[in-house]
Amino acid sequence: MTAPRPGRSPEAGFSLIEILVAVAIVAGIALLAAPLLRRPPAELQLRADLGRLAAALRTTRAAAMMRNEPLGLVLDVEHRRFASPAVPQGALDPRTEISLQVADPAERAGSSGRIRFFPSGRSTGGRIRLRLGAAEGRLDVVWATGQVFSEVANRAAGR
Repeated sequence: MTAPRPGRSPEAGFSLIEILVAVAIVAGIALLAAPLLRRPPAELQLRADLGRLAAALRTTRAAAMMRNEPLGLVLDVEHRRFASPAVPQGALDPRTEISLQVADPAERAGSSGRIRFFPSGRSTGGRIRLRLGAAEGRLDVVWATGQVFSEVANRAAGR
């Protein structure tokens, strides 16, 4: 312990415990607030949306083959929702831009489109493009096999 300096009272300043308590409070507030201030990166959110949509397409194809009847997945581009008899309704990030190309014009109605799968595993085919910020993704459904392929690119990173 040091002797008090002339002109200062021994009680001047903060104790180490007071400073540590203040730092702990600030750290706790920052820890609680950080997740609220940050959205997931666009590419991560886009990958999640692509994954959910690809899984719904694959599940619909498998159900069509198992039930031995044609089933279709309907994608509502305007409201960013999708559903089929084999999967519950799903929603995409509201910031996501979507475009849908279907091979058969009869599968389009307004802002919605349908990709149908047949008991043989084949499909009507189509392409779904998603864009969120600098991230772009694509799902291709091959008509001859019904297989679903996905690809993600980030324009900002040149990938």
